[in-house]
Amino acid sequence: MRLRKARLEKNLFLRELAELTGLTPQNIRNIEKDVYECKTGLKVATAKKLAKPLDKSIWYVGYYDKLTEKTLGQKLKKARLYHGHTLEEAAEYLGVDEKTIRNWEKDIQLLRTDMLKRLKKYLEILLTEY
Repeated sequence: MRLRKARLEKNLFLRELAELTGLTPQNIRNIEKDVYECKTGLKVATAKKLAKPLDKSIWYVGYYDKLTEKTLGQKLKKARLYHGHTLEEAAEYLGVDEKTIRNWEKDIQLLRTDMLKRLKKYLEILLTEY
């Protein structure tokens, strides 16, 4: 219900928010009713569309704070989403390809020590945004 609360704080009707974001009123209604499980959060593109007119952070709008972070891969995915990055954007930012990031996030491929040092700053967002 956090999105509904944020929308009402901005005095926006569903239709108005839909016009501002390019989403349908039904889609926004479903998000507000927490139809989207917090296990995966919203797609980055959807969270970006909603964050600006609601004046909320992407992690808040995307429900990314609810994501599990038991493994390094889960922490990396959560950090990527907190940054508002798609796989492609994160790959460009970190200087690797999308497949590598996907494998890291799924804990299929282990990170090298030198890459862990590069990711340290990227992962720090999880500590500063709460």
